[in-house]
Amino acid sequence: MSEISNKPFDALGCENCAVTIPGYLLGEISAQEKRCRQHLQKCAQCREQMWQMQQLIDNLNQAEVELPNDLTANILAAIPKRQWTNRKFVASQRSWLGAAVAVLLSFAVLWLNYWRQPPLSLPPGKESFPDNKHRSARIIAASLRWLATNQENDGSWSAEKWGGEKKYTIALTGLAVLVLLENHGDAGVRARGIDYLLNQQSPQGLFGSSENGDLYNHGIATLALLKASSQSRSRAKALTKPITAAISYICSQQNACGGWQHSLADQSEVSLSLWQLQALLEAASQGHRHLDVPISVGLAWLQRTVLDLEIGLGTSAIAGSLLCHGNRIDHHNRREVLEHLKNRSSSRLPVWDYYHCFFISTMLRRIDADNNHNRISLKQQLLRNYIARGPYQGSWAPIDHWSKAGGRIYATVFAIRTLKSF
Repeated sequence: MSEISNKPFDALGCENCAVTIPGYLLGEISAQEKRCRQHLQKCAQCREQMWQMQQLIDNLNQAEVELPNDLTANILAAIPKRQWTNRKFVASQRSWLGAAVAVLLSFAVLWLNYWRQPPLSLPPGKESFPDNKHRSARIIAASLRWLATNQENDGSWSAEKWGGEKKYTIALTGLAVLVLLENHGDAGVRARGIDYLLNQQSPQGLFGSSENGDLYNHGIATLALLKASSQSRSRAKALTKPITAAISYICSQQNACGGWQHSLADQSEVSLSLWQLQALLEAASQGHRHLDVPISVGLAWLQRTVLDLEIGLGTSAIAGSLLCHGNRIDHHNRREVLEHLKNRSSSRLPVWDYYHCFFISTMLRRIDADNNHNRISLKQQLLRNYIARGPYQGSWAPIDHWSKAGGRIYATVFAIRTLKSF
């Protein structure tokens, strides 16, 4: 590192940038070496390498490996006895092992100090959440700042730049606008995001193209504009026409069963339908007319789906959280849905999932408010994914299945929404 630090970074090129990337990500490089940012801004190849290294660090941050107590003894026992009588071998191995141990210990210390967040724990006998509201508020504020800082010049949040699929940029921008509206984020950032969404609407009312993924983009963008309209009287009138066109498009895409599906799919999808129904329900609450039939048909399909034992807990939670909010179904059906979900609430997700975690947390709060054990466990898992230091400070590690589509923007938005729900 000392040799690198003595030269202007711009003269070093990609080879030496690769040496500095791990330290840069961990926040452990000198002021001179931080000039690698200039190179990273210009070099796509090095940015890709940095992204891959960040993915590795994020995955290591999730690892919970318990080493056996007899690991050292087993390694030593595996070395042939004749080698211990070879002085040259012993000396060389001691030198190599010493260097390896030093490197591993250094990395472990950095990893533990900079990336792992201590899990929350309850004192014995406590049945409620510990008073960590201030900590959660600080984390949410830092995450909102990260989102605001990483808005593109055109007002969008780039899916591709942060590890997602380019076709979901509209949906991710809608999600970012939603979470900023929910948390009273920077007004200028919100306005630019709304303007970007409006510029993506076709004359038919559709946000984005008619390719696969269009209804995710469309439903989320419509919901974001509806929320913006409800919070800003100055923009409500200008948003009326695009919102009306967007709602009409949602209604036109509802299938005979009451749900919504991808253009190439042969059956309705709960997650996709959720966004369309949320948009319709929000529109109805704001006075948009003639939505009773599509809403009632959609909720009836959703109720049948949530009672299906074949679907996973996460999908049940998505459906149940929408059904059980307010008085959207009658008392008898509501009680049946709640009892069904409560019986399943002790199940655990097989792998971490930001999307399902948000809906499971919301569901648990509504159906079993007196028993916080499962929600505490979810919160502990969630906080392990927060990036507290380094260039991604304030964001959340994109480590779940959906991160392949939504990247770091998706992970950060749903982490904020989940953390606020506790």
